Amino acid sequence: MYYNHEVESSILGTMLMSESCLLNGLSWMKPVDFDREIHSKIFCAIQEMTNKKMKIDSMTLVDYMQDVNLNSLISKMISDSIGSGGFKEYVQIARTHSFRRAVERVGNVIKDLPAEYTDTEELSLNVEKMVFEALQRPEVTNYKSMKKATESYTEKIDQLVSGYKGISSGYKSLDDIIGWFEHGQYNTLAAGTSMGKSMFAGEMAYRMAKNNIPVAIFSLEMMDRQYISRWISKITKIPHEKVSKDPLKINFYDGEKLKEATEEINKLPIFIDDTANIDLMKLVSKIRLMKRRHDIQVVFVDHIGLIRYQSNYKNRNLEIGYITSTLKGLAKEFNIVIIGLCQINRGVSDRADKRPCLSDLRDSGTIEENSDMVMFLYRDEYYNKNTDKPGILELWVAKNRDGRTGGTDLVFMKDICAIGE
Repeated sequence: MYYNHEVESSILGTMLMSESCLLNGLSWMKPVDFDREIHSKIFCAIQEMTNKKMKIDSMTLVDYMQDVNLNSLISKMISDSIGSGGFKEYVQIARTHSFRRAVERVGNVIKDLPAEYTDTEELSLNVEKMVFEALQRPEVTNYKSMKKATESYTEKIDQLVSGYKGISSGYKSLDDIIGWFEHGQYNTLAAGTSMGKSMFAGEMAYRMAKNNIPVAIFSLEMMDRQYISRWISKITKIPHEKVSKDPLKINFYDGEKLKEATEEINKLPIFIDDTANIDLMKLVSKIRLMKRRHDIQVVFVDHIGLIRYQSNYKNRNLEIGYITSTLKGLAKEFNIVIIGLCQINRGVSDRADKRPCLSDLRDSGTIEENSDMVMFLYRDEYYNKNTDKPGILELWVAKNRDGRTGGTDLVFMKDICAIGE
């Protein structure tokens, strides 16, 4: 079998004895790297305590896990600790066993398939998902030479000199602030309920596709036909309610416009997956497949709060942090732009000024940490019927790792599902 419980015990004991080993262990390892269940649970508890900025030692760990029976086990772990000198080697041993267990699981899945199984595409996605989980490993050595570190910077300078800017959002006022989206970015688009997140994401996807940028939309909340009907309403200027709910009242002239709009949409390089409550690794596998088949450049995920992830984490905050971290890693790996839509905390509606800010991101502060850019949407007329900004969608770039922050006002045309400048 591929495990060494003594090594696992030594790793955890060393993490409890050395702050530097604690931080490195959290960076280099995952709960699944521990074969013994109690070891995995202890590692998860250490992760949670670290995120809560709690003091970590044998006493506080036992108290946090509320299990006095752990005293003897943790005492043994500490006695098994090896010091910082051999810590990296022990981590490598545990990770190697973990990787071999993962590969073995992939082989067992294929071996146990019934002879009559014919759905090769589903099998491909499932196997790719498992392989991705096995390969999704942080580097134990994260340093690089200055020569290698400057390669990507030099490449970017060469691109700028040759005229490359990135990917336009389709909105000049937004591009003027952010300087276009850059490949390898993970960005967040956040707002409260009914502010227009999905509509704005759909507008950007449409405008990008019109510029021949292949775009993927993972719609966990809306069905694909809802995006289609919104685009048709936008193109034809026919009210969306009539397009989606009352097509029998559309006259011949409008019917011809609908036909032309449908033909226009059919030609766009947009790929929609409306699987509800999709699992994180299934989502990753599908993005990989779309990149390979269609060379997608931009991915919209609507929205990240609906992504499922089976983990040993005890709270949703840690899960969301892992989800956004995984998507950020995927954006870098495939050199694509991923834009995750996100709900903000409902407590915003209780404030006098209901415009959202970074601290309002729902479920996890790590959303901000993992995002290269955070954009907020706000419509004052939703809360204030006597607003002096009717029909205005405020767009605010609250974080931009490599550029300016700032805002712009867009025109919100709810009846035809369009957002203009």
